[in-house]
Amino acid sequence: MGNFCTDVQKKHWLERIASGEVVASFALTEPGAGSNPAGLRTRARSDGNGWVLDGQKRFITNAPLADLFVVFARTREPGPGGRGIAVFLVAADTPGVSVGQLVQAMLADQYTGVAAGRALVREVPVERIYREVRLLRLYEGTSEIQQLIIGGALYRDQQRAARPGLPA
Repeated sequence: MGNFCTDVQKKHWLERIASGEVVASFALTEPGAGSNPAGLRTRARSDGNGWVLDGQKRFITNAPLADLFVVFARTREPGPGGRGIAVFLVAADTPGVSVGQLVQAMLADQYTGVAAGRALVREVPVERIYREVRLLRLYEGTSEIQQLIIGGALYRDQQRAARPGLPA
């Protein structure tokens, strides 16, 4: 915040964040883009009076407790002048900001894993076939070992072709 905020923003937020009165949250990660800024989909456009941000963030630490979000958004498409990404300070009580119990998504993911695991240990033909196919791949060595064997044979064949008379 030190070098890039306006004096008004510094006066309003900086001391309160440092004292712990205000909880700030870093909002970069997005659905489908992860934490890679190059994949940002959240957009920011000037409306003449300020900026309007449109997008979603995910896995934001302190989000339910935050008073302030430090939000990364794309102001233009990347080009020779830069990546077109800016950082905005967004108060949690700004109209249009909503925070939602990602716990539900995590529970759904965990339930899916449990259900898949249960399906793989019941006595049904598909689970037995799945287990056996995986096991059959390993009987003659892992895929990586098989690659080394094949690669070595190809290399030796190439060497023999380049130097007739080498032993087989």
